[in-house]
Amino acid sequence: MKCSFSSQVFMRLLSIILCLSSTLTSTMAATSKSARWHPGNYILLGFGSSDENVKYWLNYSPLFRGVQVTYKWKDLEPSKNQYDFSSIKRHMQLAKNAHKYLWVQIQYKGFSANPYEVCPTYLVGSPKPGGGNYSAFFTFPKQSGQLAKQPALWDPAVEARVEALLSRMGEALSADPNISALEGVNTPESTNPGKPEVVAQQPNVMPVDKDRSNQHIIDRAKAFNKSFPHTQVICFMNGIMPTASVPDNRAMVTKLIPEGIGFGGPDLRRWDSNLVGKVYSQCPFLAGKVSMGFAVQWTDTMHPSKGGALVNDTIENVRDTYALAKELGLNYVFWQNRPGYINLVQQHLNSPEIKVDPAGGLVKKYPASLTPYLN
Repeated sequence: MKCSFSSQVFMRLLSIILCLSSTLTSTMAATSKSARWHPGNYILLGFGSSDENVKYWLNYSPLFRGVQVTYKWKDLEPSKNQYDFSSIKRHMQLAKNAHKYLWVQIQYKGFSANPYEVCPTYLVGSPKPGGGNYSAFFTFPKQSGQLAKQPALWDPAVEARVEALLSRMGEALSADPNISALEGVNTPESTNPGKPEVVAQQPNVMPVDKDRSNQHIIDRAKAFNKSFPHTQVICFMNGIMPTASVPDNRAMVTKLIPEGIGFGGPDLRRWDSNLVGKVYSQCPFLAGKVSMGFAVQWTDTMHPSKGGALVNDTIENVRDTYALAKELGLNYVFWQNRPGYINLVQQHLNSPEIKVDPAGGLVKKYPASLTPYLN
């Protein structure tokens, strides 16, 4: 009898513990952040979009909920500690006037030989032992064989300047009367070509610490999230440098959930095996937990199903890309506004079963890590 009674008590206690654990996990994921929520299809614009261009695309078609605009770091901070967010503020006002929404991507890393195309010229790295400073930039070879330069984001001095930018940006935009039109902000893609063996050949660059480099990705997303308490934040993550503590992308994306930070990337193309294996494979795990959005850039649909040489866009390409977005459970898709191509997207979204849905057929239910913010 004692054994039976003890077993019953143990099972009841175990049941209570499991229930409490499940409730705690659910609560952590469900009450992280309240944010505005207008999922759907957006039009992706490039650097230096003029007010006239933004206004045109905001009013292009009711099938799109707004636009995603990319802004360069150097334009937002033309000199150290002197910030200018007027362009974003004007675009927020234009979005509000059009009854649409704006997504903001801050580009603090570029892909050309001149890092000052996106970064401010004052940028320097941390002090070097023996005097002087490390270079704020490192050089890496692209697949094309060309050399490009990017900021050494693992360098604390560089990292501090990015954080200052995001903090001031959040303060300025959150106080703007048109903040209700700001649907979301997102980081640049996380792929970091700063491989230790490459950087080691550049003695004027701070050596790479893989764990610090990976943590930078999460820290920047957290900084964005802190700066925008009621605005969507998506971390564009398409690669990390594996370490013992962070062996794969799953270990990274898990860190986004308790913060209410979304997940996405700069490309949506099912023919890319690298993205399929490392990025899209995370979507089933994250679906329903955080918001998810991906961009469709100009080469993403211009390939046969198995990759290969570029081909002309077709409505079938667009339909397949849209089908992939549905399969991944996305809330947002940012479609490149390239002439001709965006017309094909519009044609597909005008399908009877899609056009009647404000979310354009994408997942419109709030993810568990977010709660409604009505303002």
